[in-house]
Amino acid sequence: MGQNSTDYLIVLNCDDHADKHNVDRERALVWHAFSQLFLDCNWSDEELSCIGDQISKTRFSLQELSFILTDEVWPVCAANKLMLFGGEGALGFEIDWLIRQCSDRHKKNSYRLPSDSNLNDLPWTLHIKAPLFFESYLMLCRVKRIRSASS
Repeated sequence: MGQNSTDYLIVLNCDDHADKHNVDRERALVWHAFSQLFLDCNWSDEELSCIGDQISKTRFSLQELSFILTDEVWPVCAANKLMLFGGEGALGFEIDWLIRQCSDRHKKNSYRLPSDSNLNDLPWTLHIKAPLFFESYLMLCRVKRIRSASS
């Protein structure tokens, strides 16, 4: 991509857009961060680390991050990754469109706290679904490593 980490942090700031649509700022940041992984571009390790770092700093458990990925972002952004050509490239998804789409999915099917699982672990179903969104799955694994290293 060619951006340095400092530049990328600015790109992930979508507070004004979240406020405009009356949605949670942290959730909007996670939607935006995950959506980047569905773009038609190759990320450097530094850029992926920056995305992972931003996601890891949110209040969401790994269980909820998995839900946000599979139920809110993937249905909205996956078609872009499946296109043979002409999908969204390095410029990314239009942020207001992304927030509206993910917010609609969030309102229809909000996250429910699982009663029998460790919130700091990835759900077993995510490992089965991983081939559908491999880069995002790897990002969740990266977030788990970042959080483990900082605790």
